[in-house]
Amino acid sequence: MPPSNELHGLVGPGSINNAQLQALALEADFRDASWSYTPELRRLTDLVAERCACRWHGIRVGVLIALLAIGAGAAHADFSGRVIGVLDGDTVDVLVDLKPVRVRLAEIDAPEKAQPWGTRSRQALWGFAFGQLATVKEQGTDRYKRTIGTLVIDGRSVNRAMVDVGMAWVYPQYLRDRTLLDAQRQARAQGRGLWADSDPVPQWEWRATRRGSAGE
Repeated sequence: MPPSNELHGLVGPGSINNAQLQALALEADFRDASWSYTPELRRLTDLVAERCACRWHGIRVGVLIALLAIGAGAAHADFSGRVIGVLDGDTVDVLVDLKPVRVRLAEIDAPEKAQPWGTRSRQALWGFAFGQLATVKEQGTDRYKRTIGTLVIDGRSVNRAMVDVGMAWVYPQYLRDRTLLDAQRQARAQGRGLWADSDPVPQWEWRATRRGSAGE
């Protein structure tokens, strides 16, 4: 969040124009992967609403929120670099301007290392990506400060490739590209990768089960 005095400089009394709203959104740099109505966005919206005397006008506040979300989306930018590390089946490090950027592959979820197929999933991603020049089509950041995005190498989505070979599940909670479901259905029908097991447990369910067991 920008300092409050900068916000006050941007938002004067009375009405506020679209250019000011866009500037305010970009200053705040909302890089939430789902562009949800976060507490930070709520505080910023309340401040702007108060300044333009529209706190109790639901429609105008709704338009303001939409404009802020558009500004947040504009803050995302694609970048390129060489893949220098593969942590597991859905996380890599990309070297950008001599600095490693941790990238979580969007819309998929790979088995944990301790989970069946976890090691082979990491090996598959290593084979696809390690040492390669890649472009990351950014979708935001997650709570661990990792960049969320699609990893593209030679014009091919590595995210999709991991689903194609049965080394990752489609992550329904964060799914945008529904054609990934077709890729998953084909991988399952042909018994590729983790689908060779009769009933593979998705990573998010496996993790929840382990948390429950630890709490007992």
